[in-house]
Amino acid sequence: MSTLRTSAGPNLVLWLLWILPSAAVAASFASLYLAVRSGDTPLPDAYHWEGQALTADEALQTRARTLGIAALLQFDAATGQCHVTLRGDSPAQLRVDLTHPTQRAADQHWILQRDATGYHTDCQALPQAHWWVQITDPAQQWQLRGRMRGNLDAGPLTLTPDTQAG
Repeated sequence: MSTLRTSAGPNLVLWLLWILPSAAVAASFASLYLAVRSGDTPLPDAYHWEGQALTADEALQTRARTLGIAALLQFDAATGQCHVTLRGDSPAQLRVDLTHPTQRAADQHWILQRDATGYHTDCQALPQAHWWVQITDPAQQWQLRGRMRGNLDAGPLTLTPDTQAG
């Protein structure tokens, strides 16, 4: 003779039918809260004009390629110095711009002075981010651009006119 067992406990399928949609609704409200509390910053007023600047940037990259310019950016944590070794040109100064992808206040702009071993300036380690890096001469006749993931402690960064900035 077979015995029929009945469970007096809760029905698992019924609970899943209530818990899963409830979790989705709660997650929607959490997402709404985060979006309202810390939304994206507005685009600059002249955002629609930036296409012209991108065309000029490409011309400066092409000029650097023609001149055979390349750079190696290094950070020495012990001395707090940033050092650039430049190939193909030797202006008295270099401008280095490090742009944070989302926080304008974290951007860094340095003027490096040339000496016998390259270009130097005092600098600090950066927070972890995907930094945009740009090196130009003072007359802005050429530029090198690239992307650095991490911080300056991550190791040297080599920039050439063909460095992918993505």
